[in-house]
Amino acid sequence: MTTSKTTRFEGLKELADGREAQAARSLAESLGALRAKEAQLQQLRDYLDEYQRDRANDTFDAARWENTRRFVSSLSDAVTRRETELEAARARYQSEAERWRDAHRQTKAFEKLVDKYYREELKEIERRDQKELDEQTSRLKRSTPTER
Repeated sequence: MTTSKTTRFEGLKELADGREAQAARSLAESLGALRAKEAQLQQLRDYLDEYQRDRANDTFDAARWENTRRFVSSLSDAVTRRETELEAARARYQSEAERWRDAHRQTKAFEKLVDKYYREELKEIERRDQKELDEQTSRLKRSTPTER
């Protein structure tokens, strides 16, 4: 028994649908991670700004001043690390977005092929049915005596 082109391509389309769905899930996860990294970075920046504002007018002895300077430096380093992490999250999001777009294009291509082959098969069935009707009509005309 042969399998129609429509059936074969429907199977491929289902596989493409699955890949597209997985790519969409990965894209959503990477967007969530990106948003979380953005929020973490903003919280650190806000804390650093607030800490520096609060300490700007304080009077310190030398030891306290050095501790504050070290703490601000640590916070600045943490901001730099978070910025690096944020850039990596953005790159991953862009990569996942491209992966989803590719999977989506492939799914659409298979949808078009399935639709094309389905229409072709319908036309072939219609031609076959019409041919059978024409043959039946022809047989009926031959078997019916003609009036003279």
